[in-house]
Amino acid sequence: MLLKLNLFFFLFLLQSCLLEPSPEDVTIVPAEPLSISRNMTNDELKNFFSDQFDTNTEFIFSRAPRENSLEGSKNLQSPDSMTDGRARFLHQNSLLLANEIVKNNPSYEEEFTSCLDASTCLTDEASLIQRLAFTFYRRKIDEFEKRTIESLISNSQGLVPNDLLKVILGFFIQSPQFHLLTHTNDQDSQDHLREYITNVSLFLWKSPPSVDLLKRSESIKSSSQLNEFLSQMIDDPKTIRGIRSFYSEWLGLAPLDSMVKNKDVFQVLSPEVFLDAKEEVLLTLEMMWREGLDIRKLLYNDHTYINDRLGKIYGIEIVGNEFRRVEITNLPNRTGLLTSVAFSSLLSKSIYSSPTSRGMYVIKKLFCEDVPPPPPGLGAFLPDTIDQPVSRKEKMYSHASSESCSGCHILMDPIGLGLENFNAIGEFRSDYTRFNHILPLGNRPIDISSQLRSNGEIVEFSTVTELSQIISDDERFTQCLSQRLASYAYSKMSHNMSIEIIDYLNQYLIAKKGDMKQLFLEIAKIGSPKLVGEDL
Repeated sequence: MLLKLNLFFFLFLLQSCLLEPSPEDVTIVPAEPLSISRNMTNDELKNFFSDQFDTNTEFIFSRAPRENSLEGSKNLQSPDSMTDGRARFLHQNSLLLANEIVKNNPSYEEEFTSCLDASTCLTDEASLIQRLAFTFYRRKIDEFEKRTIESLISNSQGLVPNDLLKVILGFFIQSPQFHLLTHTNDQDSQDHLREYITNVSLFLWKSPPSVDLLKRSESIKSSSQLNEFLSQMIDDPKTIRGIRSFYSEWLGLAPLDSMVKNKDVFQVLSPEVFLDAKEEVLLTLEMMWREGLDIRKLLYNDHTYINDRLGKIYGIEIVGNEFRRVEITNLPNRTGLLTSVAFSSLLSKSIYSSPTSRGMYVIKKLFCEDVPPPPPGLGAFLPDTIDQPVSRKEKMYSHASSESCSGCHILMDPIGLGLENFNAIGEFRSDYTRFNHILPLGNRPIDISSQLRSNGEIVEFSTVTELSQIISDDERFTQCLSQRLASYAYSKMSHNMSIEIIDYLNQYLIAKKGDMKQLFLEIAKIGSPKLVGEDL
């Protein structure tokens, strides 16, 4: 049956390409302000089908073209264009997606048959087709689109209503007007409020808004009503999707989805442990969001979430694979993110930890500072000699003695060495005895004490707790976090996040004592439209 529908759909599209819009269908778009267009991401599309049609499309989008974290934010020259890979994928799978929608919404068939019999599918705004059009396009369909659907219906001989409905849904799914998001930046545009709510929905919920949400937004007439509306949006459970997406991107957690370590060396490993490690970090951040905790406490927080598999690494007994909230003080030698299984595993090799990688992560991800690549042709360490073996710390400090390396390594290495009590999967260790056959002096106690520059001063530390506190108190941490969130929001909302805005957001976050929920809400208000009689 799908083969028959695909053939019909192909013939329809061929015919519809011959239809030309009449002059009254053409919208005159002013040259200014410039519009910005982007494709919806795969995750946004999946969430759309889940939210609007209660349809799980994971098995379909698992075959979609891969995209990087900013794929959806690429500016496109034409509001009717999309990437070739996305176009092919939607063409090949539109009817499969339509079939899932109809299967999960059995009332659609009777409703569609009724409007067909009464010839009201395109004249009655309450009809199923009109509602579906608004769901996909976030607006009413125009006259050209109506004529296209009329042509589809009139050429549907031999198709039962249920199959014709799938073809119409396939038309909506393939339409660039559905998956291409256009932002005009025109404060006086009649559609600006609806566009703004769409942007906020993509930012907070990682999905386009529902018809009901857009209808409710039409009653907003003042800034106080808009603020109340945004507060309701941010309290919606779907916001968890948005914050998990941002945190995963900010912290670079994606590699944990497919991470592999040496099981011969680390016998406590199970196939799911790195997915568990990622979930631990995200559940902790969710908890901090709900309770309004200072985001800086992520590095030295009081609680975390672990299950039995993580418990084996942390040295605490947990029964069952369900996550449980535990006090950090019950986990030996732990403080927060920098001592987690996720962090230790992300910044390590298959067997060995990597102090330089860990230090670079903090400098780049948490402080937003650039680290140039090493000069070509330089060796990694001073060579060992039989007469004079050196410890790993002494090896690392060899970088500081090199003029060409010291500029970067004096920033990174103290941080990375301060985390050397945690091996390549996050197990605590006091020495390198396990690697005595490789590392000379492996049974020598690991010395993590060092110093680093923070807030214009040289600060010493001798424990991982002190190191975590120094990093979280560094003014670069909240400044960098504000910059990362502003960049992420720009990819969803297409606002111009200037340096001045980022500085304002940083001061706002500090004033709100690190409450990320308040920062998300404040960013959502940026670019809000002018309402009747008010200047927001």
